[in-house]
Amino acid sequence: MDENRKRDWNRHLVLVPCPLQGHLNPMLSLASVFHSKGFGVTLVLVQSSSHPAATSWASDDFFYESLGGSDGSIPSAPDVDLMRFLNEVNLKCKSSFRDCLMGLRMGRLRDRKLCVVYDAIMYFSAEVSDELEIPRVVLRTSIVANFLGLSMLNQKAYLPAQEDGAVKAIQELIPSMRARDMPVFDKSCPEATERVLAQIHESTSTASAIVWNTLQTLEQALLHRLQSSLSPPIFPIGPLHKYRTRDPRRRHHSSLFAAETGARREEDRIKCVSFLDSHPPGSVVYVSTGSLVKLSRSELAEMARGLADCGQRFLWAVGLSSADDGGIAQLIPSGEELLCAAADCHPNAPSMRGLVVAWAPQEEVLAHGSVGCFWTHNGWNSTLESMTEGVPMLCWPWVGDQKIIAGFVTRVWRVGLELECDGNGGLERGRISRSIERLMAGEEGREIKKRALEMKETVELALSDGGCSSQSLSKLVDFIQLL
Repeated sequence: MDENRKRDWNRHLVLVPCPLQGHLNPMLSLASVFHSKGFGVTLVLVQSSSHPAATSWASDDFFYESLGGSDGSIPSAPDVDLMRFLNEVNLKCKSSFRDCLMGLRMGRLRDRKLCVVYDAIMYFSAEVSDELEIPRVVLRTSIVANFLGLSMLNQKAYLPAQEDGAVKAIQELIPSMRARDMPVFDKSCPEATERVLAQIHESTSTASAIVWNTLQTLEQALLHRLQSSLSPPIFPIGPLHKYRTRDPRRRHHSSLFAAETGARREEDRIKCVSFLDSHPPGSVVYVSTGSLVKLSRSELAEMARGLADCGQRFLWAVGLSSADDGGIAQLIPSGEELLCAAADCHPNAPSMRGLVVAWAPQEEVLAHGSVGCFWTHNGWNSTLESMTEGVPMLCWPWVGDQKIIAGFVTRVWRVGLELECDGNGGLERGRISRSIERLMAGEEGREIKKRALEMKETVELALSDGGCSSQSLSKLVDFIQLL
């Protein structure tokens, strides 16, 4: 079908992303993909207390609508338990979303066929879409193994996961998984957790179709098992971020909400690139533990000393929440001139082998040849970005799906190494230093690097013309147009 006919398509897609960074970015990428295929796109953005203005990423390609709670704005996720936050978002946004869709139907989209595309954890979208008889497509932003694992644990009443029963249940599905690989959630509100997970599963299994930010070649057996148990067709088109980076206008976007920190981020980006340019290939440890993790002072101190003791160059994105605590440089042993964190310290200073920033352009950093490994929390976006660039991972998962993702990275795909921790799962500088040395300088690390580069080739093949992800995307576009 030629490009002009594509542009005449009458289907308009209403996209509902979740206001969490790890979920938001894949949906933005999907919006770009759909627009490039000729669909009209409206992004419906949740207004939270920390992000009252949600259109700083705005472009002429998309329309925008805003959702707010019926009794005020939604609190930001870091301020409350994640499951309670998701429960509140879904309760408060349902009525607002119904009004939004009805307004679109009666207004500028009255002559268009609508389809709702929503993040699985925004399950209020499914309820409203069904009520208004609008077809819906769900986006899953984690690995298939996590969905299957949670489904099995839920069916066998092991949520929250009980160690013995959970392990036996999940090993029926994934033999290599261990107790500590189980998905982890805050146990302070088990009712909210159970309710949210049940609704997510229901809204996924009853959608018209499921878009998955994964690759057929990564999880082939699990995708086959899942498709045999669910009626909606599944379209694994990942990694989604690679579609976005093909468009130079969006290559460096990181958030819909970055306007207030844009100048600071650009300053950090320049520092990062300058620092990486000054070091040899494969010599830098990149450290980032995600957008939601707030590290304690003691954890920061152990990380700082471990990085100081390992003898490797490092780029550390501490995150805005941890950076606000200040004094990272003070955690480095006195007298050791290795840190480029102070304002008067130039990143290219020859005596310095470490740079600390509040934020780093992660995709650009991981694609840089000087990066030798990635110390990560194993969010799925970060994991995909690392595998896409052939960068070995040092895995330190925290919550949710990060545990099971790290298990796949270290023991199924074997493109990473588990960070050594103490008996209580805490950080200890000596273990940090040893883990980095194993990955950066040992024979084990060289084998992991080899497999990581092979993984990069696998991803490139999937995205190429005729590759599994490319084919799946073409089938998805055809499917949506026929809804």
